[in-house]
Amino acid sequence: MRAFYSGLLSCLLMSQLLTTKAHADSAEQCKEARKLVTEGSGSTRDKQELLRVYRKAISLCPKFLEAHYNLGLVLLELGNLGESKAAFRAALDVKEHVQSYVALGNIAYLSGDKRAAADYYQKAVQLDGKSYQAHLGLGVAYEAQARLEEAKKALTRAREINPDDWAAHYNLGVVELRLGNATQAGVMLNEALKRNRDRPEIYRELGRVAVMSANLADAEGSLTKATLLDPKNVDSWADLGAVRERMGKYRDAEDALARALALKADHVPALVSMGIVKVKRGDAAAGIELLQKAAGLDPRSSEAYSALGWAYLGVEDLENAEKALATALNLDESSAFAHNNYGVLLQLKGDEAAAAEQFKRAKQLSPELKAATTNLQRINE
Repeated sequence: MRAFYSGLLSCLLMSQLLTTKAHADSAEQCKEARKLVTEGSGSTRDKQELLRVYRKAISLCPKFLEAHYNLGLVLLELGNLGESKAAFRAALDVKEHVQSYVALGNIAYLSGDKRAAADYYQKAVQLDGKSYQAHLGLGVAYEAQARLEEAKKALTRAREINPDDWAAHYNLGVVELRLGNATQAGVMLNEALKRNRDRPEIYRELGRVAVMSANLADAEGSLTKATLLDPKNVDSWADLGAVRERMGKYRDAEDALARALALKADHVPALVSMGIVKVKRGDAAAGIELLQKAAGLDPRSSEAYSALGWAYLGVEDLENAEKALATALNLDESSAFAHNNYGVLLQLKGDEAAAAEQFKRAKQLSPELKAATTNLQRINE
């Protein structure tokens, strides 16, 4: 992903602080606790003071659900996931509570446990089938587990519950893009943009939709906007550099990729694109070095090995080209770029029949890949 987890945490943190009636501990102590919370939360936004207020209220009235919940919210805003988690669990010990399940789902997601996150969100959905946050979170957690159809269903429900929020539309767009539905992804992302024009992740995903649709000019425009809104996002710079490379704007591509690598020196997609740019600008040695680094950092990157094989072909190192391209195809048989370049390799080795099969497969996978069409025509002439 990438920035798929958008809008969810902000939805939680914008929740109003709850100050409803406490459960029955000592009536007088709970009355005092409620008064303390009402006065304290109304008079200050200082987080340390709020922590003191909520903890004091809990000490007076241990079953004051809302004090536990609000304590968890403040701790979450402060980035204290462990204590925040304990506070939300304490709220659930008092009573099952939709917002606490959503909060625990958010914490699990932020901690990297997407399956546990989905379980918490599902519990929230079971308690309240009309909870926007619960359905949104469930969709996000399913997407992170590549359960894309389930994600789409949950996010569609979230959008039905709250059609005015940008996050459900945005996340639906991301899911549609992963499903290969570029047109529908564009529709959802543009709906998100109507609702919020200041989210860089919307422009970034619109850029990716445009790439999938081979509209590089629109892709460049959207990705440029994403970098302006969030100049510290490495993925936006890397995507912008890759698009400019495909457009033949090698100097501009190198500038964007340098920005990406300044933010994250081991960002594999940026290294791959920079390697390609270096080769195309005449510095094959520097390009190959970058591509070797990318492949070493991510041995499962078909893109890195495919580009490396292409670079080796350019310097007529057929042995290393074959190794790299074979690795790329073992990792991802659906890479049209790798099939095309493997065909070039086979042609250089004198096996035109096998080369033709590789070019045909490349055309089948990517009909817009002009190089494969040209290479196949040359063999058939």
